[in-house]
Amino acid sequence: TINVLAKDDKVAPINEWSSLVASDKTNPEKFDIVIGRDSSLLEGKKFAFFTAVDNQSGISYYEVSENDSPSIRSGSMYILSNQNDKVNPVLKVTAYDKAGNKTISVYKNPGVMVFGFSLNFYIIILVIIIIWIILSKVRKIKNNKNNVLQN
Repeated sequence: TINVLAKDDKVAPINEWSSLVASDKTNPEKFDIVIGRDSSLLEGKKFAFFTAVDNQSGISYYEVSENDSPSIRSGSMYILSNQNDKVNPVLKVTAYDKAGNKTISVYKNPGVMVFGFSLNFYIIILVIIIIWIILSKVRKIKNNKNNVLQN
């Protein structure tokens, strides 16, 4: 049972949604972009998946730019224009909330992965080890010179 009361002309209606959207000045949270391919989805085409969170007015839509092409309005899934496996996509995804605030995420292929880490990670570690070895040898040479001068 719903009781419907007569409209009270003395009380102005309140649009809570408009107030909420007007007060939302916070960008959506940062989000990740995942590239995938599944033979049972989207005719086996490569796609990007992303989902942003906005705790105030909510996510309205996304815009996706693939390899610096003009942005295309999208949902949380985007079929890649270039399906070539040898081409690494660069995606720029902008998430807009219902108040017009936005957050941008960029996907760049991480390159060669070894045991879950990019090859660049191992190169950086190798450079640090080489520098440490060189500094250790320089310190040892200085210590030997000081010992010779003292004797």
